[in-house]
Amino acid sequence: MKYWAMKNKLTFPHIVFGVFALIIIGLGVRKYLQNQEAIAKWDLDHVEEFKEIRKMFDRAK
Repeated sequence: MKYWAMKNKLTFPHIVFGVFALIIIGLGVRKYLQNQEAIAKWDLDHVEEFKEIRKMFDRAK
């Protein structure tokens, strides 16, 4: 039981890791939001390609 109590202590490495993880996640979300318009444009540009590929697979069945 003593091991369980020690395992859940908030230590400096845990805090540093948590802060680092939050920074990385925050940067990723920010970059995604900044590029959302470009991502939508890419999706629209490639819809026709995906339709053609789907038709090829349907014909192969």
